[in-house]
Amino acid sequence: MKYLINEKIDFDSATGWLQLMGEENASLQLSRPSTLLLTELIVNAGKTSSRESLLTNVWEKNGLIPSSNNLSNHISYLRKTFRQLGVEDDVITTVPKEGFRLAMVTRCHDAVHINKNRVDADTKTVSPESEATEKPHQKASLSLNTVANISITVALILISISLLTVITLPTRSQVAMTPFPPIGLCLMYEMNAGNPSYQEEKKNRLKEVINRNNIDCNNKKSTNYFEFYHFNPEEKNEQKGLFFAQCVIGTLESEHCVNYLSVTIDKP
Repeated sequence: MKYLINEKIDFDSATGWLQLMGEENASLQLSRPSTLLLTELIVNAGKTSSRESLLTNVWEKNGLIPSSNNLSNHISYLRKTFRQLGVEDDVITTVPKEGFRLAMVTRCHDAVHINKNRVDADTKTVSPESEATEKPHQKASLSLNTVANISITVALILISISLLTVITLPTRSQVAMTPFPPIGLCLMYEMNAGNPSYQEEKKNRLKEVINRNNIDCNNKKSTNYFEFYHFNPEEKNEQKGLFFAQCVIGTLESEHCVNYLSVTIDKP
């Protein structure tokens, strides 16, 4: 599973790699205990994890030797690592006599969902808070719906996965955010807007994705970010893409986002 921490650091829980967004040379690989510890804190983002639960879930359940000293050392190591990557905020908060809490906002991306006659691929990702009831290292399952042609399906999945590796919500300070006409109660911002043309066509496409994924813009306020790829209604492209992220403010002022990736491939 890959996580975006505070919109600045990309974390791969499978390999332990941490990378500063937009900086290929700013990356570090965590040790196995530190990887497991950070994953556990992310899964419980916004909640306080007791020392006992961390020692059990991170060390005992993974065949490692638990000790309070080990936990303290790896917490210090994670804090130092984030500082080395240029994050000066207090990433991990110590709650006296209780435990630790990940203070930074986290988002995750994984899984591919396919449907529609023209072979539209939608991928949806959930916030770590919704994963808290699952096993810490359980990966999102691959969900496939109606697919007419196996060869097209395989190609589509490969394309979608390759896009997922690069189309994650970037740090807002690194991209231009242009206000877009709201849809109901959903505030809209276009990333890297570029050509201001086709606003009505873009709005219609956004409404399709909103309706298809049952996003409630009539009764629920949210802030949404999107970016189109190869979008030109006057030209016929083999592939068109739309990245869409819906973000709402949750408890402890943390922002939880659900990301969608819609890819359309025209059949020959």
